[in-house]
Amino acid sequence: MPHARWLLAVLAYTLTPLALLYLPGHARAVDPAWDFGMALGVLAAGGVALLPLLSARWWGAQYPAIPFLRLLHEVHLRLAYVLTVLALLHVTVLCVLEPRVLEYLTPRAPWPMLAGLMALVLFIFLCLSSRWRLQLGWRQASWRHWHAGLSALALTGMAWHIVDAGYYFNRWSAAAALLWMLAVPTLLSLWLRGHPLARVLMEHSPRGSRLPGARRIVSSIALVWLLLAAVWVGLGRMESPLLEASPCASNPCL
Repeated sequence: MPHARWLLAVLAYTLTPLALLYLPGHARAVDPAWDFGMALGVLAAGGVALLPLLSARWWGAQYPAIPFLRLLHEVHLRLAYVLTVLALLHVTVLCVLEPRVLEYLTPRAPWPMLAGLMALVLFIFLCLSSRWRLQLGWRQASWRHWHAGLSALALTGMAWHIVDAGYYFNRWSAAAALLWMLAVPTLLSLWLRGHPLARVLMEHSPRGSRLPGARRIVSSIALVWLLLAAVWVGLGRMESPLLEASPCASNPCL
């Protein structure tokens, strides 16, 4: 079944940012709660980057079965909600642990921090507009172009926020790998506009087959994310204390 393959691909791709922190060398720990909050932000970045390819628009040629396309659309929508919550938790955890972070939520904040805040606001707007597009009276074609454009803008702001903040991605190799990983799904989705996938796999779902529910799929993905974020924090605590360099571009980390 196709859903098994793309589900594994989703998990593998969205966990790539965490893996990048270990190439080369392990990321150093700061504080378990702080590190967990940062891990939530990193996971949100990986998931948001992949959303352009989790669209029925791109998979319709190879998997035209209506149940699968409906499932894919629902997974895209629900996963966007989860990712927005992760981004909100990322901000909330850091603000609770270090009140000075609140300064990054004001107009006086550095541009990279404002870019991250802008990305979060756009994520929330995109989720709400996707759910209530019909009530807002947006036509499908117009809304789709606005949705794609604002999504690309939000992704750009998020990438700027992560890389310029320099938190753990302060090595050029890790930063370059992260930027490439964030850009690939969007670039591939743009390429697919002019080079649609050939209809070569299957025309209909096999009889008697049952697709898993979108809620179950998204819940499973979110659970794996949270568990691996906790594991990542635990592995970081096993490293020797950070003495030679700070994991942030500025010291102390804010």
